[in-house]
Amino acid sequence: MVTQMQEVTLLGEELLREPVKRVNHVSKLLSILSSDPSQAPGKVALKYLKLFFTASFENGNLTEQTEPTRAADSQAPQVRLRVWLRQKFEMLCGHLLGMLHDQAEAAAQVAALNTLLELVRSQQVGVFDHRLFNRASTVLLQQPAVSQDVLELLISKYLQYADVRFHMLQVMHKVAECAQSQNLPSEGILTGEHAGRRIFQVLSAIAPTLALEGDKSMQSWCGAVEAGVVAAAPLRGEGSQQRRKRKREAASGKEGPLLGSVQWANPSAYKRAFSEAWLGLLRLPLPSDLLKKVLVQLHSKVMPSLANPLLLSDFLSSCLDQGGLLGMLALNALFTLVTKHGLEYPHFYARLYALLQGPVFRAKYRARFLQLADIFLSSGMVPAYTAAAFIKKFAHLALTAPPAGAVIAIAFIHNLLRRHPSCSVLVNKPATPQSAAPAPLPAPMLTATPAVTHTSTDIMEQQTLPDALMNGKTHALGHVSSSSASEAERSDAEEPGVRPAPIAGDAVGQTAAATAIGGRMEAGQDVFDENEVDPAKCRAIESSLWELESLRHHYYHAVAKYVSILEKDLGDRKRTAEVDIGALLRSSYSEYFAVETQKRLKSVPVAFFPMPPTQLFPNAAKLEFPGWVC
Repeated sequence: MVTQMQEVTLLGEELLREPVKRVNHVSKLLSILSSDPSQAPGKVALKYLKLFFTASFENGNLTEQTEPTRAADSQAPQVRLRVWLRQKFEMLCGHLLGMLHDQAEAAAQVAALNTLLELVRSQQVGVFDHRLFNRASTVLLQQPAVSQDVLELLISKYLQYADVRFHMLQVMHKVAECAQSQNLPSEGILTGEHAGRRIFQVLSAIAPTLALEGDKSMQSWCGAVEAGVVAAAPLRGEGSQQRRKRKREAASGKEGPLLGSVQWANPSAYKRAFSEAWLGLLRLPLPSDLLKKVLVQLHSKVMPSLANPLLLSDFLSSCLDQGGLLGMLALNALFTLVTKHGLEYPHFYARLYALLQGPVFRAKYRARFLQLADIFLSSGMVPAYTAAAFIKKFAHLALTAPPAGAVIAIAFIHNLLRRHPSCSVLVNKPATPQSAAPAPLPAPMLTATPAVTHTSTDIMEQQTLPDALMNGKTHALGHVSSSSASEAERSDAEEPGVRPAPIAGDAVGQTAAATAIGGRMEAGQDVFDENEVDPAKCRAIESSLWELESLRHHYYHAVAKYVSILEKDLGDRKRTAEVDIGALLRSSYSEYFAVETQKRLKSVPVAFFPMPPTQLFPNAAKLEFPGWVC
């Protein structure tokens, strides 16, 4: 008894041996293929059909010819055979595309794709059937039933050929436009973010540039480049000089025998198709995780190969508004547009300043974020007031950041102070002539020299203010001039406990020792506005880095050590260099904890008790912690 496998093999062998006499075997093999393409008989039938139609293209039975002009010519046996074979060829292509549509096995879909791509180039050497390829590519990009094995095969095997890449770029642009125009999900077609994921998977694997004809790395699936039978199509805006050069090369036979000019061999046309495909993808509603992948490649791989990179400005601005890592990656692409493509973006550093928030030092993407921030702030375009704002912002964030983040913030402060010596006033503000000698307090209106008195308000403030501030404050309060009677009279007319406002230009009086009169700065208050998003209005240059004094007493010794290193390096700029931010970005809280636990301690402080403690707080203190287990 003859099995189905033996029957299919017999039909295929007879068809290949006598293609004209056994041509009816094509219909039988097509029916076997359509019944179950995943089974072994269907796979064998597909193999013989592929070999038969490839041979039919070679012997001219499937070659498209001009339409017959007479009725007798249309009834000729060869013409009727060609028409019939063309119909069967379309049926085969429909079956193969249906295998990609349906929920077929991955192996069957892979075989269908390989067969389709073989038929694309089988018509003639150097001829690429872009109509059939466009149909197959549209199915690959739109149908959710396509397996990942098929997409990986397309990327690994076929996208290395220039003609395949060019036509795939054109198809992706059309599919992206179709997905964008469909507001509602369509049955059986990927739309929205799902279409964006499929397009990005293929588009990210396509080379951004097309190699020149003389480059050995350029290959064509149809064999046109290898056979030297095609030339690049002329550009639409081709100049007269380029046209004459192309004609001279063609007349001298330098380009070889030609079948015609093709667009996919033109670098400018390839660049235009590459740009349209990426712009079409970026117009789709992409999710945040896909946006991150897009922005990572955008500035290095995509922008240099776009026809007009400035068209990405609106997309990058919308990503920048989302903040976080997306905003930082978008800012990186904008930085490339500003520095290399002439984009005018005056608020660049203001947007970077707004993105720098406390959660950055705790986020999992902090390494990438701070690495980009270091690149931006190392530019020579940063003005001094902007650098001062970032120095103050990093110092303020270091107070609440984890130890690893505080060390990185101190390193940023160190590098910015080295790059901008004019910002050293934040560390050491020299005394001005006005602040060096405080103005005398007006004397009361008395004829005799009065005794120095202090109000109760002054005494309370002297007890609470730091000694460094009280040195100048007590002097200003207790100074009485006996050489001017008019000054003494004006002082006596004033109310008790009220003192004059700080002198204009006095650094101490304006920043830390001002009084609360008429809404002025209170004692110890910083003029830096941490809530201001504009670095030009935060008044950082008027402030001081008092945060470094707090960080000097940080609970983790590495932070305090970096503060001392900062002071030493700024004192000797010639023998020191900038801190490598990249080496610090790899550190984390868990790493610091592991280092501390692995240390060998020579001496350990021990607490001795007459009796072992049985509770954390005494009984008298439990009343202050209601509900706590002490």
